Amino acid sequence: MQLSSRHVACVICRIYLALLRHADVPDFSAPKRHRTIRRILALAISTVHSFITVDLLDPVPDRLFDDKGNTVDLALAQAIAPLLNAAALVAFTTLQLYALFLWLPSYLHAYVGVSLYGARLTHVIALSFFSICVAFLGYATRWISAPKLVFVGIGTLVLFSYPLFVILQNGDFVSLLLVQLAFALMAGCLLGGIYIVLPDLFKDNWQSLGMTVCFTLPVAIFGGTAPLVCGYLIGATHLLTAPALYIVAMGLIALPVAYRLAFTGNNLSSTNVDGSLKNS
Repeated sequence: MQLSSRHVACVICRIYLALLRHADVPDFSAPKRHRTIRRILALAISTVHSFITVDLLDPVPDRLFDDKGNTVDLALAQAIAPLLNAAALVAFTTLQLYALFLWLPSYLHAYVGVSLYGARLTHVIALSFFSICVAFLGYATRWISAPKLVFVGIGTLVLFSYPLFVILQNGDFVSLLLVQLAFALMAGCLLGGIYIVLPDLFKDNWQSLGMTVCFTLPVAIFGGTAPLVCGYLIGATHLLTAPALYIVAMGLIALPVAYRLAFTGNNLSSTNVDGSLKNS
């Protein structure tokens, strides 16, 4: 079974469903109306996700083949390395999504002292720009290497997260907007290529099971707990820029994986059993 666009669509539905459930929706009208709209959208996305998931319930093959056409037992061929590599990428991807796009309006209002309206308005603009960046850069992978795009996204987030959090402390509308647009562009590079990189990591080993595992545990542990951890770090260190340090630390774990994928030519998806299983 080869991973197809249905797998990508399934993963995207899961992430946007999580974003929709936890997003801080701007309160431009009655709160009850917003809750109703959000529930309808969540139901629609859940329905789409369910239909896609049904198509993906193909059995995972129990054998792979080496260069000579001989079968290799999957129990021997399933190395843990591809799963760990993917987990590092997914953990950082979901962490920065939750911290920079879900939790950031609350951070700006509660810690920086920005008005709720200003925090939400800049958030909506940044999310709109982020969506455009993901779509455009994802399409650009027709000509740009997806692993290199992922490396650029992770690398720039590691380099610029802390300085941008320092600028956020100014609290004025222009600074807030420009910083969030910068985050949206960098995250767009990461999201634009990650859904092409991940299926390649699993196409010769874990396949759909790998996609399922790497989008459950890492998302729950690092994405779901990101606001809690960021708040704890601020309280423990008394630094309003502490969330940036958390993002940088996780980025330094994912960066070597992205570098190997982009520049060294090492196929992290290949599972070598006594050197017999071919790279693809």
